[in-house]
Amino acid sequence: MQLRNIFFFLLIITLILSSCKTKQIGNKTANNKNIDLAQSLMVTNTFLDAKRKLYRGNTEGATKTFNKCIVMQPNHDASYFELARINEFQNPNLAIEYISKAINFAPDNAWYKEFLIRVYKQQKEFKGAIKVNNELINQNPNRKDYYYQWANLCIDAKDYNQAIKVYQTILDKFLYEEGVLKQQKQIYLKKGDYKNAIAVLDELILHNPENKNYYGMVAEIYMNINKPEKAMDYYNKILEIDPNDGFVHFSIADYYYRIGDSEKTIDELKKGMYAKTLDVDNKVKVLVKIMSLSVKDTTYSDAFNQLIDIALEVNSKSPKIMAIKADYCNNTEDAKCAIQYLRKVIALDSTKYIIWEQLLIAEDEIKDYKALLNESNRALRLFPQQAKLYYYNAKAYGHNNNWKKAEERVHMGSNFVYKIIDKASFLAMEAKSQFRQGENAKAKSNYQRAMKLDKNNALIIKNYAFDIASFTTDYSSALIYAKEALEMEPKNPEYIYVYAYCLFKDGQTENALSWLNDALKKFPDNKNLQLLDMEINKNE
Repeated sequence: MQLRNIFFFLLIITLILSSCKTKQIGNKTANNKNIDLAQSLMVTNTFLDAKRKLYRGNTEGATKTFNKCIVMQPNHDASYFELARINEFQNPNLAIEYISKAINFAPDNAWYKEFLIRVYKQQKEFKGAIKVNNELINQNPNRKDYYYQWANLCIDAKDYNQAIKVYQTILDKFLYEEGVLKQQKQIYLKKGDYKNAIAVLDELILHNPENKNYYGMVAEIYMNINKPEKAMDYYNKILEIDPNDGFVHFSIADYYYRIGDSEKTIDELKKGMYAKTLDVDNKVKVLVKIMSLSVKDTTYSDAFNQLIDIALEVNSKSPKIMAIKADYCNNTEDAKCAIQYLRKVIALDSTKYIIWEQLLIAEDEIKDYKALLNESNRALRLFPQQAKLYYYNAKAYGHNNNWKKAEERVHMGSNFVYKIIDKASFLAMEAKSQFRQGENAKAKSNYQRAMKLDKNNALIIKNYAFDIASFTTDYSSALIYAKEALEMEPKNPEYIYVYAYCLFKDGQTENALSWLNDALKKFPDNKNLQLLDMEINKNE
């Protein structure tokens, strides 16, 4: 009985002790959890503080605080990621180091790996980028965009063979992809592998039988590898789809031009020009090419006129085509025709300075000084800092007998002149205006300055000689300058005229008539020579 009581007592003591020990262990675990939670909250708050500093532009403070997070929790991948972002551009190698640590602690985070790929690409470390991208593919085997990125990285690395293999992998895994085939085609063309490029295009045609572009691409390849007959097969297929495809008609015209059939070339060019859906820029390219060709080959001279007329008929509101017509008129020395079309261009689009300049040049050429005055004033309102406009405006005022205004305009325009030879021309025009206002001393000074700036400008020297002979009695100086200019331009009738004029003013009438008689045999229609001859003979 006593032993039983002792045993029972010992059992009670053991249970009590066990209960106490269990209670102590439980309290310790709870304390650890509380410590981990507090630590986690502290790291989170510190991380958020770092983000706030970053958003406020305090990069240095943010960097220190993110590092503080890492000290508190060495495997804090988000802080490594933020540090990588901060250093992406200013220190990419450090960025790679940080993001690599983030990936090490969070290997399944796709964003971290995509960021690393981006930095690798910026550093042109394509092998590293490809390795990381393949890790993403292993993690996400059905993400099509990762395969595309793989192919693009191969292209960036100039590993075109591998890129083609990747594209084939995409086709095998995801079946038909038009974009993939187009990329394959581009790579084959880059490598000069025309056979495979055509094979890929034929597959694209199989899936897109109404897409004219793919037929055209094959035809273009065949033209480039000098197989025009095969190209024609594909061009004809396009015409079956769209008989009025202007671009194809131009391409067929190129084929006929290559084989020397000018009649069919012109016929196809006309069909192309009649195409209403073909953009104007393509027509312009063809017109420019034919205009250039017409200079060398008279066969295409008439053809150009026909083509430009068709283009103007179909695209009657196109300033570009009108500008080409004007250019052609200028090339054929038909200034009136050029003026007509340049004015039409301006009526549709007055914002192109070069068109205004061409118009003023043409008006100056035919000596239509009233129109030159009117339109140079209009141009100046649009382009008040273009020096040449002031020059033509001054010239127009002068020929309309307002030399004071001419002097003002050319002087104003000189503020926008920067080239030395242009400064010389402006000074000469100012001098010309001053001579006609009786300001001879100023005029002589400006002419002399102009000739110093541009010593070989025969026009300035000739005009100076004429003005000296006309507005002073220093005929010997006039003769010296007239002779100098004539030596520069011995076959130009205007220079012969000025030399003869200076001889006449100097009293050397017989010598002047001798020069005039010889010149009139060569230039019987020159009005200045005729008038001077009449004046001398009248005085005789």
